[in-house]
Amino acid sequence: MLFFRLPTLAPGSYTLQAAVHDAFTRRVGVRSVAFSVPESSDIQVSSLALVERGERVGTGGCDSANPLCVGDVQLYPNLGSPIDRAIGAVTLFAKLKVARGTPAQAALEVVDRGRVVRRDPVQLDDPDDAGRVLQLIRVPVATLAPGSYTLRLVIDAAGTATVRQAEMTLR
Repeated sequence: MLFFRLPTLAPGSYTLQAAVHDAFTRRVGVRSVAFSVPESSDIQVSSLALVERGERVGTGGCDSANPLCVGDVQLYPNLGSPIDRAIGAVTLFAKLKVARGTPAQAALEVVDRGRVVRRDPVQLDDPDDAGRVLQLIRVPVATLAPGSYTLRLVIDAAGTATVRQAEMTLR
């Protein structure tokens, strides 16, 4: 089940707190996540999400307000489950908005214990009519050893680097 809200937040630091109760298993979970909303700039980048799976949406396509929908595919994020390297590659998702006329380049880094073990350029998709880029990135994982990794998306726009990262555990 996906649950989302799209509040408009002023620039600043925030903490998101969530509690979940699973009636079937009678388990409860809580989590707090600190995040910040930066001042407006030439580039805006969402969090980097590791995708667990995607499903085609039926007739009518996605709700345009749904932040985890690309075209006619609903994305479901990985919330920390280990990933089997045998799948060959994982998918990452981020939303970007770059000011018109601002050149942007991107790269994806795989980091193991603070050391970059792989760095690949990312060809950014074309922006939609609102200037947003819904970016999906495939990252090969079959040759990586089991363990924990940080996936880092580095976007350079107008000489300013913006970095977003996600954690991944391979088995």
